Amino acid sequence: MKAEALNEIGQGQQALDIIYTIRDRANALDNTDLTPTANDKNLIQDFILEERAREFCFEGKRWFDVLRNAKRKNYERLSILLSMVAISAPPNSQQSAQAKLRDYNSHYLPIYLYEIQTNKLLVQNPFYK
Repeated sequence: MKAEALNEIGQGQQALDIIYTIRDRANALDNTDLTPTANDKNLIQDFILEERAREFCFEGKRWFDVLRNAKRKNYERLSILLSMVAISAPPNSQQSAQAKLRDYNSHYLPIYLYEIQTNKLLVQNPFYK
């Protein structure tokens, strides 16, 4: 998280130092090194996401990491989500999955019906109406 924050404020080299410290501790494979330069903010961001995917494998944090990074600056990097679909979804459903992810309301779960019935001020997420 610190490396991500440093990258966002333009301190790419400090972010890379943290990433490489973690990679050294974990004995990361050389072919997983994206070798970003200190001023390539997007590649450092991708590098951090890949490292976090390996570090937190099976901990249920991937969606939140990817969504947080995709949403930054008004979904400037929506392509991160769309590329995940291209990698993981079966070919016959990739187009529909990508179309759904382009609707920002699909990124959040629906509000449970009981909650809406209990609190009349709640409004259902438009994606689920």
